[in-house]
Amino acid sequence: MPHQGKEFSDDKDKLCLALREKVKQVGGCGAENGPREPKTCSVVVSPIQPQQASKLVPVLSELLPLNDGLSHLKRVRRVSFAGNAASVELEIVLCRDEVWEHRKADASEVLKSFNLQLEKRMVPATAPLSREELRKWGDLWPLIFKPGKHLHKPPSPVELRDMYNHMSRTTELAESVEVPPNCAVAAVLVHPASGEVVACGLDKSQRHARVSDGTFTVNTKLSHAVMNCLSSFASPHIPTISNEEEQKNTDKMGKKQLKRASCLPNDQYLCTGLDCYVSREPCVMCSMALLHSRIRRVVFACFNPEHVGGFSEAKIHKESALNHRFEAFLVPVKEIDSEMRSCKT
Repeated sequence: MPHQGKEFSDDKDKLCLALREKVKQVGGCGAENGPREPKTCSVVVSPIQPQQASKLVPVLSELLPLNDGLSHLKRVRRVSFAGNAASVELEIVLCRDEVWEHRKADASEVLKSFNLQLEKRMVPATAPLSREELRKWGDLWPLIFKPGKHLHKPPSPVELRDMYNHMSRTTELAESVEVPPNCAVAAVLVHPASGEVVACGLDKSQRHARVSDGTFTVNTKLSHAVMNCLSSFASPHIPTISNEEEQKNTDKMGKKQLKRASCLPNDQYLCTGLDCYVSREPCVMCSMALLHSRIRRVVFACFNPEHVGGFSEAKIHKESALNHRFEAFLVPVKEIDSEMRSCKT
């Protein structure tokens, strides 16, 4: 029931305090042991003349933004020729190799007037976490260094409330459609800017199999909630939900059908820029699937009592050997709700 006036304001303040106390970022930054050797990835670049830069950079920022884990790269670097310091050429980075393969058909058409000569370069795959790393890695490609960015920066009050609201709805969805022997686990993909739900998935890893002498349970780990959610999003067609009760409860997430939301571009690359809400911490396999999908952030409501936690234990999302990193947060909605109820009594 909605609150009015001062009472509503008090409840908002109490919720903010509870969220600040209970919401935790999971995993370390990876900078604890001094300068690291750079992990590299392959990108597509092209030499350009200095006078081309002012026109080309805005086009690339719109067409191929460096938001796929490459925001630490400077878009352009100077290349001086040995013995001729006055002769200066520029190199411009377009995108990762795999992104170019996905986008080259339409991107080539837009960029053809610039007469680019595409080459490949190995560049640092992650942002430097210290000035020492900035100096060491800058030989590969000029980098952007933001002191302290790798340290934990608490989400804003608005972000905390959004995380809490999405996590609450995800938990409610999981509990409302629990079908034994499956667990009450749900995963939801959300576009953070619009708040739209773009895909849902439920745990279907356990199923009954009948044989002549009885029934036994089959464990299919590829049907964990996260895997089903990612599969639903990746499907070019609207997925069918066979269980009517599951469809009805999925509608509670604000979707009449599971389909791509209007907020996403037609050429959306995997899950770039999306957040995943899971009612229970993903296992290592599901965490790797989220990483390969280029997820922006993962939020879960409780730790995993059955499997090694992909974030709290394996720390997949902060592994320096991998070419993508993202944030993971614990938002214990049941603890927060319990604290809010106790404040009202």
